[in-house]
Amino acid sequence: MHVLISTFGTQGDIQPFIALGKGLMTAEHSVTMCTSEDYRQLVEAHGLGYVLMDNALLDLSRALQRWRLTSAVMAAAATVLAGVVLLDLTAPPAAQSEYV
Repeated sequence: MHVLISTFGTQGDIQPFIALGKGLMTAEHSVTMCTSEDYRQLVEAHGLGYVLMDNALLDLSRALQRWRLTSAVMAAAATVLAGVVLLDLTAPPAAQSEYV
């Protein structure tokens, strides 16, 4: 039987499928893996066939991870700044002049 395994993600996401493919090969099945181009050498180094999946999905996943991190940092900064502004707005008039 010929098995096609299609997956994407980080190397840690890909490795279990490589192990699965190697197990299937041990059971005398033919295995081809379709995954991001970045992992072609890894797949082929384990003796599995490789079919191209361009990096568009992997690039999108990486961009979203960076965006989430950036968004989290910006949200934290906005919270801190909002607290400072709130402090300024709620301070007694005499104390407000110290912040201006």
